Amino acid sequence: MSATIELLLYGDEQAPPAASIGKLAHAVSAWPLFDGSWKDFCARQKTATNRVAVEDSPLTSDLLEERAYTWNGDDRMLEAGCTVPFWAHGDGPLPEPGRFYLEISAWGSQFGARRYLGPNSTGFAKILIHRSSPFYAALGPEALHPDAPAINAGVQENIDALVQLVNIVQEKVSPTSVKVFDDEGLRLPYNARFACYRDPSAIADDLRYLSQVWEEGWASYPDDGPMKSLDPHEHAIYFHLLRSEAERLQLRRRLAALLPGASQLSDESVRGILADHSVPIPMPTSSGQLEMMYHFIDESLLAILSAAVTA
Repeated sequence: MSATIELLLYGDEQAPPAASIGKLAHAVSAWPLFDGSWKDFCARQKTATNRVAVEDSPLTSDLLEERAYTWNGDDRMLEAGCTVPFWAHGDGPLPEPGRFYLEISAWGSQFGARRYLGPNSTGFAKILIHRSSPFYAALGPEALHPDAPAINAGVQENIDALVQLVNIVQEKVSPTSVKVFDDEGLRLPYNARFACYRDPSAIADDLRYLSQVWEEGWASYPDDGPMKSLDPHEHAIYFHLLRSEAERLQLRRRLAALLPGASQLSDESVRGILADHSVPIPMPTSSGQLEMMYHFIDESLLAILSAAVTA
């Protein structure tokens, strides 16, 4: 099981990091679970190991934004953290009120190794939650345990809060998409657990990007070659480690059948397909998805892609 959850933001990769982290801080502070202040402000230059500013004193969102502009730059990454209340797994079998560390960060277009940069892979900002286990429900045989209802009630509240945060970020920051990932798979769109897209063109862009990775490979891993030549056993991380081998093989077969026809996919065709409500839409329709962290958005993306390439 994964250790962290990431909410990655896409679509504003040329924005200065101070503007992005300022918007993100105000969005998170509008979340009902935010009940404290920001701390651990840090500015990094060029690489993640080169810290050029550190501040431990508590900050409001306004003060955080002010500090961010002091250390702004295209080659900078800015970050800060807070703790928020969630239900957690305690020493006993029942969930207990706890606090998780939540970190926000934004980076400029010149920060980091060149090969890792890209609008469809890294995005421009993220929210990192440092504990993921309290977002996984008790399913299967575990669901028969007498404590499963209490555990799942806590998980349900956590999932509701997580989806609420995604919606607030989408409203106040307005990225083209927000995707929820864990740390067991590469940040490819079909490996997202949950996604919120601003408009159909953002979905079409993701599908065209996947077609490019399929044919040409991922710039972050140039030695691997095109994804169409990768073995889902040897390169399981491309297809997510928490999928079974059979599920990875099935996903690869479906991608092989559909992605070669996606490079010329138009925004208009996706917009038309989304008007047909028989196609699953990878956008949040409601909170309360207890099993969210056990599923991926691949079914929705592939349904849209299948309808588009066969139209």
